[in-house]
Amino acid sequence: MTAIVKPGADLDSVLDQAVRLVWTSKLNPLESIVVDVTDEQDPKRFASKRLSPKKAEDKTELECKYGPRPK
Repeated sequence: MTAIVKPGADLDSVLDQAVRLVWTSKLNPLESIVVDVTDEQDPKRFASKRLSPKKAEDKTELECKYGPRPK
């Protein structure tokens, strides 16, 4: 998922919300989560997150932060 945001937007907040939306969705199977957020006026200002829910450490991080995946 790629998001382009308005200048001055809180990149980390957008990144966090995008990851939350994917994690709490009913997408199945969910092999990986890749989110990139870029400032529309300053492409050098960006944030990225890559997670693999099949990896124990990533799954633990996601469950601690957003709760279990829906069934």
